[in-house]
Formats: sequence, structure tokens, C-alpha cells
Amino acid sequence: KIQYQSVEKLLMANVVTGAASMFRREMLDKILPFPQYIAASFHDHWIALCCINFGKISFLNHVLQDYVQHSNNVIGAGRNLQKSYNFNKIWYFIRGFLPWILPKRLKKFRYHGETFYLNDIVRLELLSRSLSAVSDISSFDEFSIIKRNGFLKISLRAFLSNFLRLSTLHAESQIIQSFYWKACCNNLHSGFYTEKIDEISGERKEDYTVNDLFSAAEYLKKKISSVKFNIIDDASIAVNLLIPSFAPEITYGGYITKFYLARLLEEAGYNVRLLIVDDDIPTDIEKSSIEISKILGDKNLFSNIEVINISNRDENLISFSPNDRIIATTWWTAHIANAITSNLKENRFFYLIQEYEPFTFPNGSFKATAEESYNLPHYPIYSSSILKSYFEEKLTSPNHLKARSASGVSFNNPITQVYCNSEKELSGRENFKILLYCRPDAHASRNLFELALLGLDSFLSDSNKEVDYVVSGVGSSVSKITEYEFSENFVLKLYPKMKLNEYSSFVASHDIGMALMHTPHPSLVPIEFASGGLVTVTTSYENKDQEYFNSISPNIIVAKPTIKDLETQLRNAAFRCRDTKARIQNAKVKWPTVKEYKDSLKPILEFIQKNSES
Repeated sequence: KIQYQSVEKLLMANVVTGAASMFRREMLDKILPFPQYIAASFHDHWIALCCINFGKISFLNHVLQDYVQHSNNVIGAGRNLQKSYNFNKIWYFIRGFLPWILPKRLKKFRYHGETFYLNDIVRLELLSRSLSAVSDISSFDEFSIIKRNGFLKISLRAFLSNFLRLSTLHAESQIIQSFYWKACCNNLHSGFYTEKIDEISGERKEDYTVNDLFSAAEYLKKKISSVKFNIIDDASIAVNLLIPSFAPEITYGGYITKFYLARLLEEAGYNVRLLIVDDDIPTDIEKSSIEISKILGDKNLFSNIEVINISNRDENLISFSPNDRIIATTWWTAHIANAITSNLKENRFFYLIQEYEPFTFPNGSFKATAEESYNLPHYPIYSSSILKSYFEEKLTSPNHLKARSASGVSFNNPITQVYCNSEKELSGRENFKILLYCRPDAHASRNLFELALLGLDSFLSDSNKEVDYVVSGVGSSVSKITEYEFSENFVLKLYPKMKLNEYSSFVASHDIGMALMHTPHPSLVPIEFASGGLVTVTTSYENKDQEYFNSISPNIIVAKPTIKDLETQLRNAAFRCRDTKARIQNAKVKWPTVKEYKDSLKPILEFIQKNSES
């Protein structure tokens, strides 16, 4: 039988369901605002406490609502309420006080006890003090569930709840066990309780810590370890591209360049092999070949290219000819390439450099090992002239100069083709849409995700905006469309990865782009956005400035990587995106697209041919 007349019992266990109740309008002044949310606080519990404190609660014994319960409820009461009270219930109650003899419950008792304490003690204390604040009743000033009800009374009711259906729904049992957990916590500082748990569960804390400490070292070792190979007596030449993964979900940007380069080399008469060196993404070569070919619109892309998975480098044996050429495509594949070429006639590998990769790490072992890759003997291939300039101006130590050939080559990664909409369509839009290239992942910190959000927030906080803005985000790892309310100024709507044709149409449906990059590489995304007619804000770095981007497209605006300047340049973009004729004109970016990949990658082919002559 439910109890809704006693403040103490109603405080312990709410039996007033919000969806099945109503209250007088004048109670709103007492009810609002709701107390701070903590643990399992519910609005209807607070409403019921206010109502019983200032008046009374009446029960209307009529069925006025359908409420469906079944065995697989997502929320709602479970089937346990319908089970009989038996020995299992009593044992469940007793074992809550004996965590050290039940190894399966140790971790739950240890790590989730605080949650139980918040639910059963702190939450009730907060409700009681909040009720005192609105009612000026002194008896609520200092909360003590034990003093209010008596320790023996609560303990007795806690035990009886295993046999009887009490109106407080086992609340006393939870309260007693919560206090017991708190008492156990007092022994944590002495180390007794922690040692006892580790002893019984067979888990020593220092073992876990050691494994955790060494995991990064093991991962780095795995990354740069050489492949298992042999040298065969063969006069032919194969060009081997070392790539981390081979999967459709990573086919964008740099990977598109790698796949098209393989195709171009194959068309030039080389035997080409793609060697997959990592197992981070599960690889199904046959399926991935079909899917990647569909994405890039070339069903014959891998017809004459051999794709080999050597990610298990300790077991997979790969053969090389003394005349083979090796192309590294990342900093760790550079270390692998160096181990191979030291056994070939040509001891330099070709290094496809698409970024100054040490910038992807904080100072530490990974950054140092990435920096070392540029000290290994190689022929450098830079994915933009400005990136080439950065290397030649900044990396001038004797080791760097000795490692790289005197004359590297630069090229421009082909971008995804984005077609700008017509002037009529652009000028007919009621609201401006902002497209943010957002990469929250730690390894993509150079995309300044946090600064981008803060700059947007500052820009959108202007109460004098003439139009409303819709903010979309691409580039994150979400699996479905997800909305995130960053502030009262805007909601960011994140979109999952798309096929290239879908991505092209999606980009063109926006007006303002924001794609930041805090490295010397220009990034392809702001160029793609600009080609879709978006007035796009990106960031400067070293000699990567407005003059450089003007040579690509005036649709690109360069901001300093500060919140204030990002806000300023977003205002500039908002003003300029009204000039639809200029947007369309400037969408003709001076940069190759994937349809022009042969012209884009021709400098690489000529460079490899020149440095592969016998």
C-alpha cells in the first residue's frame, strides 16, 4: 500500500508518479525552481514533497491512463516487483554487507558505492534542505535520516522489507547499506580495504599500472617494427607503396592520392604493390577493392595492382627484388621502408610527405620518432609547394640535409569535385548555413576544433544578427546525425561520413565554411569548401597566409588562430557571402580535382622515373 501522507516516508520513497498527477497552479511558486539535479533526482518527487508540505495529497481511485508494461521495458518497473519474496531476496540483502567474501561483487561495491550513497543519502539530504529553504521549517535545517526515524526502526524495516511489501519500496535497506558503504570507506585510507579487495579478486593494483605504463611503448614498437622479408634474385622492378590501411571508410584526402598514385604508376608500366602494414582497421581486401573502386568511380582501379596484407609483420613473409622501389606514406612506414631499402641496391626510399607529422603529437616519444623519419635517407615528395618550402626553410640541420635528396618535388593533392549552385539558388536562401570541418579526435588537434567552436560561439552571440544561422559539422566519427547544443547561441548538427557525391552536394548547400589547420599544410577541406561557393575561413601558419590562399581562391579568408580574429573573419565571411556572383566566380579554384588526378600526380611519376633509372 502506497504511503503519501508522511513526509518522512515520502522523502525516502516517492510514490507519486508525475504522469498520473496534477497540482494547483498556485503551487508553481513553491515548486520552481527545481533543486539542483543530483544522482536519481526526479521532478515528480520534488513536486510531491512540496505539495504534502504545503497542503495534502489525495488519491483518486479511478483508471484514467493506459500504462503498458512488458518483460523488455526500456524504462519502467521491472518484473522483479511481481516475484515472490523468498530466500533469494534475503540473501541478496545480506550479501550487500559482505563484499569481501563475494569476489564477483567486489568491484561493484568498491566503484559504484559512491553512486548508491549519492542516490540514497546525499540526494535525500539535498531534497530536505531545499524543502526547508522554501518552507522555513526549522526541523529540516539539519538532515539526518537516522535521527529522524531512529536507527533501530530503519534497520528493522530494512530487514522486514525482505518479507513484506512496505510502502517505502526497500528504501530503508538501501539507506542502511549506503551508510555501511560510507563506514567501509573510512578504512580506505589505511589501505586495509583496498588490499583486501586486491587480494581476494586476484588482482594487484601495481600489475595493472605496469601494463598500462608499458602499453604505449609496445604500441610504438609495433608501429615501427620491420616487415619479415627476403631478397630474391629478380631483375624486374616493383614499386611498393606502404600504406597503413585499406578500407572504404578511410578513403578520403591523403588515401585518395595514394590509390590514384598506384594506378598512375601501374599505367606507366610499373609492377605496383600496395602493402598494408597496420591491423587497426579489419581488412577484407576483395571487398574493400570493390567498395573503394565504387567510391572513386573507377571499377578497374585495382585490376592490375597487387594488394597484400602484411600487418602481421612477424609472420607474413614478403619478397623484394634488389631493384625494387619503396614508397613510404606516413612517418612510421618511413621507418619500415628504411629497414627494407638498406638491403636493396637503392638505399633511399621515396617519402610521400602530406604533412609535417610530428605536429600530430605532443612532445614525447611518438613526436621524436616522427621527427627521426626525416633523418632517414629518402627522396621527398611534398603534397604542396608551401609544405616543401616549410621543410626546406625549417629543417636545415646537417642530418636533414644529408638524409633527403637535394631536389625533392611537390604536387597538389586532388580535391573532391564540388559544384557550386546557381546564383538563383544561392540568392534565394532564407537562412545562412555554416559548415564546420570538425575533428574532435586527439590525433586531429591541428584542426583546432575547440577554437573553432569558441570562435563560432562568439560570432553567433551577436544579438543584432540580421539572419539566423544553421551550423553543420562534417569530419567527426559519429555514426549517425547527432545534435549537440554547445551554448544558447547555436546547436551543432554533426553528420557522419558520406560518399563523395553526397559530400559534394552537401557542401554546396552551405554558405560559410570553416576549416582550420594549425600546420604548414594548406589542407584540402577549405579548398573543397571554396570550390562549392562557400566563403571559407581557415587559419594562417608561418608562411601560409592570405596571399598564398588568394592564389588558389578569393573565397578563402585567412584568420589568425585566435578566438577574436576567428570571430572577425566570420563576420567578414557573413558579409561577403551575400555577393553570390563573386562566390560563383571564386569557386573556380586553381587546384586540381580527382578527375584531373593524372595531371595532379604527374610530377610524382616523373620524379620516381628520374630517380629509378639504372
